[in-house]
Amino acid sequence: MHSAPPSVAGSAAPTPPVAAEPAQPLELEHAIGFNGKHLRTALLHPTSRPAKAMVAVGKLVVVTNTEDPHDQIVLKGHDARVTALDVSPSGRYLASGQHTSHKTKEGHGFVFIWDLETNLVVQQLHGHLGGVNSVAFSPDDRWLASTGGDGKTFLWDVGTGHLASGIRETLNNESAFGIAWGDIREAGTRRQAYDFYVGYNTGIRACTWAFDIKTMQYRLTIEQFQVPGSGGRIGGFTRQFHAVALSGRNLLCGTASSDVVVFNVDTKLYKTSFVVGGGGVLSVVPIARDGSVIVGTGDGKVTQLSGDDKRWDVVREVQLQGGVTSLHPSADGAEVLVATTAGVLYRSLTQDLTTTLYVEAHTAAVTDVAVPSDRSDVFATASADGSVRVWSLSDYTTLSHIALGIASGVAPTRIHYAASPAGMLIVGCTDGTVKGFDTNQAKPAAAWSFQAHRGAVTALCGTDKYIMTGGEDGVAKVWTLAWRECVAVLSQHTKQITSLLPDNTSPSIVHTASMDKTVMTFDLAQTERSRAAGGQKNPKRLLHKNCTECMGFTSIAQRATGEHEIVAVTADGAIKFYDIDYADPVLQMHDHSQVRANHVSVNPPSTSFAVAHEDGGLSVFSMAADAPKASNVAYACCHSSSCAKAVWCADGKQLVSIGSDGDVCVWNYFLP
Repeated sequence: MHSAPPSVAGSAAPTPPVAAEPAQPLELEHAIGFNGKHLRTALLHPTSRPAKAMVAVGKLVVVTNTEDPHDQIVLKGHDARVTALDVSPSGRYLASGQHTSHKTKEGHGFVFIWDLETNLVVQQLHGHLGGVNSVAFSPDDRWLASTGGDGKTFLWDVGTGHLASGIRETLNNESAFGIAWGDIREAGTRRQAYDFYVGYNTGIRACTWAFDIKTMQYRLTIEQFQVPGSGGRIGGFTRQFHAVALSGRNLLCGTASSDVVVFNVDTKLYKTSFVVGGGGVLSVVPIARDGSVIVGTGDGKVTQLSGDDKRWDVVREVQLQGGVTSLHPSADGAEVLVATTAGVLYRSLTQDLTTTLYVEAHTAAVTDVAVPSDRSDVFATASADGSVRVWSLSDYTTLSHIALGIASGVAPTRIHYAASPAGMLIVGCTDGTVKGFDTNQAKPAAAWSFQAHRGAVTALCGTDKYIMTGGEDGVAKVWTLAWRECVAVLSQHTKQITSLLPDNTSPSIVHTASMDKTVMTFDLAQTERSRAAGGQKNPKRLLHKNCTECMGFTSIAQRATGEHEIVAVTADGAIKFYDIDYADPVLQMHDHSQVRANHVSVNPPSTSFAVAHEDGGLSVFSMAADAPKASNVAYACCHSSSCAKAVWCADGKQLVSIGSDGDVCVWNYFLP
């Protein structure tokens, strides 16, 4: 029950709002990474002109002007993947629900309410145990309903953050999914009442939230929709209802078995059902301007329906890439934003379903990122989804798309821009092959390919003459860039090669790092006989840096000033500076997180370096020009899982970081 003003015995007190972050020289410029894994996570703002898209990107909520990709606001506060979104009808508030938090003993799935005028969290709600499946505002912005994998449905007061009521009693393995609000009945009177409908994996429930004059409190009543028995059209068994939408007095409910079940909301009775597409009906949205309904299915079909009660007809249909997990109309109903499991967002006109690609992203972990040394307007990413993309830093569109064919089990692991020709991207793969692609083409085929290692390629770099590869077999190899002939084998490591680095003072020297706790330096111009290679002559090892107390080296980089020290990071979060002429480090430090450091990158002027962390964080340190001294000047945590790598653009003004959750972040850096 809920009174006015709200007061609910035993309701959870709202958590204080999330404050704005302090200023630092690292600013998130743009986030890419909607992957369509969760339903109802892509929206259009109901009042903004031009339209603004609001999408979940890992643990971020990203609000972007659809006409200007640089006009983007990133809402940060969640500590796990965002799994549900809704915007209030007035456009004032945005609600976001998340996956299970690891920061609470109970494992709550938090719900945030954001004020879009200030871009700050005004309510942080916790009640669901486990992930949040759906959130939905009432027509007057006053209430917010949420559902979760725990089977519970909660009703929250938007103004106070108090838990007003909900459906707490659930069956075993019961989950609640989509929510649809009806119109307010007797609005503005003492008998004002709200209706909303919730889809479960056990049926549909009608909820009425009405003010009771006798008790002077709001009271929630719940009624189960009636479905046919064993002789009915839907076969007499329970459907799993993923999506619900109200069109007139019809409640259209999308199911996991790919049918749309229609109920009358006045009688709570079943009217009809029909199959639409395949792979489950994942999204349903009514279009107010013409009374039609648009349905999205798991097989990638977007279908427009018209009808009423027991009769519904297909008006038109389009086939898209990936299952359709979100549909949301624009303010005027002229278009819908369509989101798919292929990581693609489309804009589709409701008049004829003419569909154009809006943005695209990777759908699995991003495994590597590379930037060319001679330009700062593009970058490339590789992903476990089997693709490599080249992105424009001007408008964040895909300039080139390489599909390696994940169905064959081959995916890119490492990428590197060749010194020449311009645009040639070298790609190392899970099967040990190395391929070259001309990314000046939109969809290039491999220009060349060779077998480099018995296992996956785990390190890749190059010079103007050579390609250098490292494998999970612990072997590093040097190949001619022109003919891809192997000219050197470095087989002294005993575990996976994690990093290769040509020395920036001598073209013949190369540094290697491995999980065997060693960093080695070799001179390609000098040779020595190797017992491991049967007496074969191989490049001479000049120095062997052994770190017995660490868990293995994960990455190395090199300063271009001072003594040109090697900066190395380890699996236990240590940062070590090595003079290339000495075995022991000249400086050792940890940053404040002390978690696994996945990658280190020094900016072109060698004034700063960035470290990517396993917990999703990114640290930036400033360095003294003439000595190996460093101080932490910035830290941000925007990846919902591991931050795999961060690299500097050629001008040193931007960083690009990648995450194992499939997202990419572009950062501005303001220190010289």
